[in-house]
Amino acid sequence: MENLEPAATTVDSLMAAAFDRPRDPRSAAYKAGARAHLARVIENKTIAVPYPSGTAERDAFYAGENEGKAIYRQAWEKAQLA
Repeated sequence: MENLEPAATTVDSLMAAAFDRPRDPRSAAYKAGARAHLARVIENKTIAVPYPSGTAERDAFYAGENEGKAIYRQAWEKAQLA
């Protein structure tokens, strides 16, 4: 899967579309994981996991990364149809 065009989308716009709407609340650690994945694929940034091993926050971060992958995949598919 190729990256989206930088002008086509931003980490902030994808995060806003995913989380600035009515939905089940998510923790800051979960959102940080989603943001970390989007920053990695869109901005080529590496963000270290800021939570210690064995904590609920670290688990939430990784769960958020999984949603970040889904957010990006959905945006990529939408861009392909445009």
